[in-house]
Amino acid sequence: MTPHTVATTALTRPFWDAASEGRLVIQQCPACGHRQWTPQFACQGCLREEPEWLTCSGNGIIYSASTVHRSPDAERWPPPYVVAIVALAEGPHMLTTVVGALPSEVHIGASVHVVFRADDDGRWLYEFELT
Repeated sequence: MTPHTVATTALTRPFWDAASEGRLVIQQCPACGHRQWTPQFACQGCLREEPEWLTCSGNGIIYSASTVHRSPDAERWPPPYVVAIVALAEGPHMLTTVVGALPSEVHIGASVHVVFRADDDGRWLYEFELT
C-alpha cells in the first residue's frame, strides 16, 4: 500500500464498488432522509444506524476551490492542480480535485460533473470536471 492509498473497509466498500462501476453514491437515512458524505455507521441527522446508499447524478457546483502549486507527490499529482469542495445536487459536499481545466477556469459556482479514473493500484477514484 502506498502512502496515498486508502484501505477499503466494510463501511466504504459500497462506495468503492459503485465507483468501479462508474457510479457516485452517498448515504441516505431511510428514517429522516438526511444525505451524507463521508460514509458513516449512523445517520448524522438522527443517529439511526445503517444508512442506505443512494446513487447520485454526479452533478454539482464548486463551493470552494484552491490551486495547489507545491504538490506532495509531483509525479502522481503534477502542479498546478485544483482541490475543491463540490456541493452535490443531492446536498452533501465532497472534497475532490477538478481535472480537465486550467486552474484559472475553475471558480465558485461553476457547474461540474463526476468522472472516474483508475489509479496505479486499480482503485477507481472520483474527480470532477467542468461542464
